[in-house]
Amino acid sequence: MSEQSRFMLVASPLMENSPAFDRAAALARAEDAALHIVAFDYLEGLATASLVNEQALEQMRLGYVERHRQWLEEQARPMRKLGVTVTTEVVWVQNPLQEILTHLKEQPMALLIKALEHQSLLSRVFFTPLD
Repeated sequence: MSEQSRFMLVASPLMENSPAFDRAAALARAEDAALHIVAFDYLEGLATASLVNEQALEQMRLGYVERHRQWLEEQARPMRKLGVTVTTEVVWVQNPLQEILTHLKEQPMALLIKALEHQSLLSRVFFTPLD
């Protein structure tokens, strides 16, 4: 008996639903694959706020991650109703590319799905977009 294949959807850290959610669910359903939705969060301002004590800063970070986790669960609910096995995860990480590679190494996926995000030319010159 073969193991069910798994797809990974990289969700936007902005908590925005995109067509990638629908496409990932449709692909997973058509291929009878499980879907793992993961968001890689990092807010520079929250991570480096020096005016707040460490314990309060950690509570704010945990609260933000939990809100994002709940949002992902809301997005997964209709997919589960369609019969797709869906898991969700939020990871607090500054370098999402490295974390994606680590995830794929630890849990091989048959397919990686990510919504494209428009980046201005200036933004692409100064920053390396995840796309």
